[in-house]
Amino acid sequence: ILDDEEVLRTNSRVEDDLKNKDIENHFDPDWIADKVTYDSILKEIKEAKPRDIFKWEAEISVEVDDFDDNLDIITIRFINLTSLKVSGLEPFLFNCRLKIDLGANNIEPFTYRYDYEGYKYSSQGNLRTLNCHADYFKSENYIKTKPFSIYEQQKIVPRTEINGIKALFSDLSGSLEPLNLLLRELINQHANYKNHEIYDNDSHPNHKQFLEETINFGKIILRYKKGVEILNRNDNARRAFFLMNKVFEQVSDFKGWRVFQIIFIVMIIPDIVDLERNRDLADILHVNTGGGKSEAYFGIVLFLLFWDRLRGKSLGVSAITKFPLRMLSIQQLQRIAKIIVVAEELRKKNKISGENFSVGYYVGVSEEFPRFSFVKIQEIKKAKRNGNSLRGILLDICPLCGSSVYLDVVDEEDRIIHVCEGCNRKFYLYFTNDEIYRFLPSFIVSTVDKLASVALNRRFKNLMGGKLSVCSKGHGFIPKNDKCEVKIGMKASCDGESQEYTEEIEGPTLMIQDEMHLLREGFGTIDSHFESLLNTMLKKLSGKEFKYISLTATISGAENQIDNLYGKDYFLFPGRVPRGYDISKDLFFSHEEDSDGNPIIQRILIGLKPNLRDNQYASLLTIRHISDFLKEVKNNLQDFANRYGISVSELEEHLKRYQCLLTYHGKKADVYGMNYFLLPVVTSKLEDFNISAKPLTGNNTLAEIKEAISVINQFPDDPKNEKKLHTTFATSVVSHGVDINNWNLMIFQGMTRNTSEYIQALSRVGRSYTGIIFLWFYPNRVRDLSYYKNFQHYHKTLQFRVEKTPLSRWTKLGFKQTITSIFCASILNYISDEAEQPIYTVNQVNSYFEDRKEVEKLIKFIRNAYYSNYKKVGAQWIRDKISDEVEERVNYLKKYTNSKNKFFFPNALRDCENPYFKTQYGMRGIQAEVCLRLQDDYVEFVKKYQKGE
Repeated sequence: ILDDEEVLRTNSRVEDDLKNKDIENHFDPDWIADKVTYDSILKEIKEAKPRDIFKWEAEISVEVDDFDDNLDIITIRFINLTSLKVSGLEPFLFNCRLKIDLGANNIEPFTYRYDYEGYKYSSQGNLRTLNCHADYFKSENYIKTKPFSIYEQQKIVPRTEINGIKALFSDLSGSLEPLNLLLRELINQHANYKNHEIYDNDSHPNHKQFLEETINFGKIILRYKKGVEILNRNDNARRAFFLMNKVFEQVSDFKGWRVFQIIFIVMIIPDIVDLERNRDLADILHVNTGGGKSEAYFGIVLFLLFWDRLRGKSLGVSAITKFPLRMLSIQQLQRIAKIIVVAEELRKKNKISGENFSVGYYVGVSEEFPRFSFVKIQEIKKAKRNGNSLRGILLDICPLCGSSVYLDVVDEEDRIIHVCEGCNRKFYLYFTNDEIYRFLPSFIVSTVDKLASVALNRRFKNLMGGKLSVCSKGHGFIPKNDKCEVKIGMKASCDGESQEYTEEIEGPTLMIQDEMHLLREGFGTIDSHFESLLNTMLKKLSGKEFKYISLTATISGAENQIDNLYGKDYFLFPGRVPRGYDISKDLFFSHEEDSDGNPIIQRILIGLKPNLRDNQYASLLTIRHISDFLKEVKNNLQDFANRYGISVSELEEHLKRYQCLLTYHGKKADVYGMNYFLLPVVTSKLEDFNISAKPLTGNNTLAEIKEAISVINQFPDDPKNEKKLHTTFATSVVSHGVDINNWNLMIFQGMTRNTSEYIQALSRVGRSYTGIIFLWFYPNRVRDLSYYKNFQHYHKTLQFRVEKTPLSRWTKLGFKQTITSIFCASILNYISDEAEQPIYTVNQVNSYFEDRKEVEKLIKFIRNAYYSNYKKVGAQWIRDKISDEVEERVNYLKKYTNSKNKFFFPNALRDCENPYFKTQYGMRGIQAEVCLRLQDDYVEFVKKYQKGE
């Protein structure tokens, strides 16, 4: 069991030779003079009898204690007592197992009790283990231990029909009859719930929960029924609904809606048609990852876009969807762009008036997504002069004809557009900040952090329905009586005049939050203040409030989270099947079984704990063993095909599904460590097989992520990769919104920070085919060891283990962090809109607020923006503090004398020594600056890594 190094270190002759040469590090450089010398020394030593370094000793102990009056608890230990004779070696008993015959004894299961959402649950397990796992074979009445645990997760899929009733796109493009049939099925299911024995049995332990979940289902029916009624009687709503289905008929890979999707869409329609309906309610769509949440909200947005045009809203933002991180939106963004392009074609074909449907990608300023379009326009023009073209950024393949899409410029507007080189159609997809403010895209895809820009940009109000003017030189919209700032040179801006624009442009109707569970702790607190600010601003500028929709695959403590984020009640869809009702009769989801009634397995999870090595090395060895196995199968296809009773071609197709592996890490350093040590630990040990590796972290650009996704999607079908394994080393950047069917192998380096992250990361694999996951726990972390010990129980109750989202809107620190941002945003985007003039310089602020009434108006608005009139603990403190905080900042600006930042008052406020006078650039909080410097010991390592050594 010893490796080469240990063989050398445990041979007495070698040790004597080293002592004679005064070598103390157990290694003689002469051994590696050449390969022949090294191999001959190894051969000589291995043929000799090794020194007796271990005296293997172990014991098995059995203890019996009273558990209660009727039961004993039996503890069986297998203990290694081997002593060391040579330091530096570990006398580890590898892969040891015990088989324990219980004889006449019977096992009574342990009971685990826990709470979830206020209700009590319990589950049972036969055995408790330490540093191992065990199976109980009931029929033979024996226990057998093993050093790992395997959990098989059943496949749960959304239903596409109920009793033969399908919501096909083709049918719903011209008929509402399927909706009426689905309504009948919902009513029948509700009757089944009410006729169940638990419903009226108030002494049953599950009665209260059964009743509440039945009532929730009844509310779904009422809202869905209202949606059907509107579609039946409102011509524009019905037409918008038909057009929405026609779009999906063209773009979807499926033929129809999943049941929960169409129910949810129709349920939301009344809240879109009536701009005041259910504005005190935030809807939560809670569906497992990969279930189709995104398509559901895409459908709602499409309905809204057509509805807005048909009711007379000719332009402006209709919906905003937010993602907690930029990387989460990459694949969704491409799908959205594709859908909007097809929707625009249908709008024109059906001669619906209004501006083009468009998409704005609203994220932090970078070289890839700049603030101004000027630099990107110059790149496009330079490429054209050289006979080249720049590939489309938000869309690179035309959904209408399949040709490549490239970037072009509308010169007279300084507008970047996407153009298909095949059909020559133009797509209005914006990715620079100034174009989004100038052209008001119909649908904005944003990061949560980016909405903090409201505190730094007076043009943000354009998106919320603020009063507008237009640039006389055709550059689009500007705030009323403001100036155009389009860059026409590196240091030159447009000198066009502000021209009157008399139409009122209404702000957005929908605010959609994806991955809601990530809005937590300080991030969630800061976001909650911006949420209420934007809703208050929308109410002032457009006379309406947002309809909030949130999406998540993991949820716990939703009532508190929604209350703190939005100040609203919540409605959870589709909710749970009433507890105690037959889960197989769930209307929305099916627990998949084969023809024999056995569960179809979606994921096989293997829990492991390394000994003597860290879990990064264990992860690397796992990659090596997977590679060896794949190579062995590929070299012996016929033998393996015969063994499993399938054809060689079927086996080859199966193998393709397992050629792409994902590893998941809690920090970037581990990602780079895996990539660095892949060569010495894995690749160098492989023969006639190779590994293609790609690290993915938050440092990667959109283009790099898109390229990585493309490579993985095509990897198994490329003949050049027949004897290759593709590995992606990643952080949480891939845990949301990255949907790749070719990821069916996964390795976790340790347990994630929380269950929500674990569920999200886990769902990256096994989406279409059975996924295999190796979870290597940290052997020296108590928390990880607890998950290893309770591996089976944890996974059986996984959805109930989601931690409540910690979030409080009313914290004093949160208020201090955001008050300056809310102050700046209120002046730049609300007060200036009321005044119909720009207010952004120190002098403009001082001049405007000489009028005491305007200061009071500002205070009143900010109080509303914080929802400080709510009857919540902490709200009154914030309400009382706002007046002092506003006065303090107004007075500071009056006394401000530094000419450097006088042209933009938020920068002037940053000059103050008070750290809370700084404006948020995102929503991650204001912290003291900390300077970090690389330790000298690691400089050489970093240099080698950068050189690829």
